[in-house]
Amino acid sequence: MPPYYWIQLYKVPTDLTIKSIVQGTLDGLANAGCDYQFSYITKIEDDSLPEENQRPIRTNVEINISEAIDYAAKDLEAWRTTEKAKKWLPGITIIFEFDFQFDKEVIKEMNLRKVKEARQVKLDFWIEKDKFFEEKIVINLDTWEEYVLMYGQEKTHNHNKRQILKIVESVCNQINPHYGWLDSEGNSCDSSYESIDTNNWKVRSEFVIVGTQLIDKVSKHNLKEAANLICTLENGCMILQS
Repeated sequence: MPPYYWIQLYKVPTDLTIKSIVQGTLDGLANAGCDYQFSYITKIEDDSLPEENQRPIRTNVEINISEAIDYAAKDLEAWRTTEKAKKWLPGITIIFEFDFQFDKEVIKEMNLRKVKEARQVKLDFWIEKDKFFEEKIVINLDTWEEYVLMYGQEKTHNHNKRQILKIVESVCNQINPHYGWLDSEGNSCDSSYESIDTNNWKVRSEFVIVGTQLIDKVSKHNLKEAANLICTLENGCMILQS
């Protein structure tokens, strides 16, 4: 398994319908230039077993984008209701391809399959409890860190990082998340969100997105004047860098 560059966006499910959140995420990816490739379904072989003994089974499926949206929305609804106690994995993972750039000398070391896989953007959804809004939908986007942000020239890596930010901005413009973070394989979880309402909060991931829903929590930090503010989107989402 390659090193990944991790991206998560949090969205309150009372702001939009679940299907609108899924649809908006996919619209944002499409607007940024991500092309839908295929999906795979993950099921548990025997969910009567304790979670630590359950074995996930992955199956690639040939479904169109509309069917993938319907599946993801129904899966999230099930997660919130009758099957919540059993759910610990997203049912569907949706695979896109994006035109990340690689230097010629790097491509020479890769076969065609590796090049295609390294351009993948993976998407899945799940639900977690949320400190501020009771629960949140987690929009989980993964890109390869290997090749995309490693090997070759620094200017190529910088180009690909800007493209990753372009993807994230496009999704944020569609769904207006209340929070999000981006970071490398070595920092594959966020450590900023839980303390955002405290006096000693700071950006600990490479990038953090703060939405307008948290404006009362972050007012003490004066983020609009922060030196590490990268940009403010039209919907008010602020992107900051560590």
